[in-house]
Amino acid sequence: IGYKIAPVINAVGRIDDPIMIIDLLTTNSAIATNELTVKCININKQRRRITSIVEEEAINIVEEQNNSNTNFLVISHKDWHTGIIGIVASRILEKYNKPTAILSRAKNGLFRGSVRSNNLIKVNKALSSCKDILISYGGHSAAGGFTIKEENIKSLKEKLNKFAIFEITNQTIGK
Repeated sequence: IGYKIAPVINAVGRIDDPIMIIDLLTTNSAIATNELTVKCININKQRRRITSIVEEEAINIVEEQNNSNTNFLVISHKDWHTGIIGIVASRILEKYNKPTAILSRAKNGLFRGSVRSNNLIKVNKALSSCKDILISYGGHSAAGGFTIKEENIKSLKEKLNKFAIFEITNQTIGK
């Protein structure tokens, strides 16, 4: 269930209409079950493709910006699918071992962000330090999400990097 079924259900919720899963689980029709299962599996394949493309584009942005002096990666692109930015944030965190925020424009024109962190930075505290420019935010120590206006993204990068420098410096001094 954890490796075969759950990822398919999760993919539908990320990039399509989650009502499809309810329909799949409640139908009495074998034909409808087969059709919906095939559709869900195809959506999961599509989610994987989209995630790979966005991950590659995010890596290219990080490499082009030469973020070697940045302690908190903030990567945005208006056309990325908001349903997969958390997955990509996790992968970028793994690759660079730096707290990472991935942002994309939502249908309402605002940018949604997803943050993932290593043990050096607490996401909820980092987002709280930016509350003056965020429309909404939430999360816990390792992951979170937020909404922001596009014109505040540059300020967000600066604030999160300053926060990261402060936190990492304090942890180093405390050791």
